[in-house]
Amino acid sequence: MDRDEGPYRPFIVKAIASMETLGGLGELGWGIGLVLLSGLIPKGNLSISHLGTGGILIYGYSSILLGILSFLVALGVWSLRKVGRNVALVAMAIGLFIPIFVAGVLGQLTFIFNLIVYPLMIYYLMREETKKIYK
Repeated sequence: MDRDEGPYRPFIVKAIASMETLGGLGELGWGIGLVLLSGLIPKGNLSISHLGTGGILIYGYSSILLGILSFLVALGVWSLRKVGRNVALVAMAIGLFIPIFVAGVLGQLTFIFNLIVYPLMIYYLMREETKKIYK
């Protein structure tokens, strides 16, 4: 019995969709954890984090939104539609600037992965061979 495999997807398209999906799961988990943690911190106790309860809540909700955005990017890349590719390019371009802003403001370099991987993804999605795949 033959199984319909669907449209051809190069390995890199599968890799980008997989990385975005895993990143989205991580962001969602992190965000939900932070939102739950903020409810456990006694009011006025800043010893747990320099952000305080409100900052942790904002960071948690932002992580949840970024997780949802990562799922949308993964779906867009996987769908092989031109609009999906464009959404992915815009999200990845924005994703390049967020780590720079966070590193400058909070003094953290935990998002260095984005600064290395996103330019490679953008480069691949901008290639002529890749543009032809997306309808």
